[in-house]
Amino acid sequence: MRIKRDGEQRFNVPHDIRDGQRRTTLVSPDESGFERPVLLWVASHGNRTEVEVYGQPDLYAEGDSLDEAKQRVVQLVKLYLRDLDPEAPATGHLRRLESYLGKLALPAS
Repeated sequence: MRIKRDGEQRFNVPHDIRDGQRRTTLVSPDESGFERPVLLWVASHGNRTEVEVYGQPDLYAEGDSLDEAKQRVVQLVKLYLRDLDPEAPATGHLRRLESYLGKLALPAS
C-alpha cells in the first residue's frame, strides 16, 4: 500500500522483511536459461536456505546454500514447464501459475 505524505512515497513493509528474516534476490537468465529474471524470496533457517518464487508460493526449494536453493528452484520450474499441458483446462490458482510460467519461457533450442 502506498501512503503519500508531504510528497513522499512510503510502502508498508511486511514484518518478516523489516526484521531481516526475508530478503529478495534475482536468478538471472544466465543462471536459469529462462528469457526473464526470476525474483525470489529468501529465508535462512539455521544452516538451510529456502527460496520461493515471488508471487508463486508453489514454486519453492531449499538447500545448504543460496546457490543450491536457487539451482533447485530453477530445476523445479523447468519440471513444471516440461509437464504443462496446454490442452488441459486450467482454472484459478493453476491458471495463474501457468500464466507466470509461460512468461518465463525457455528459449527455443
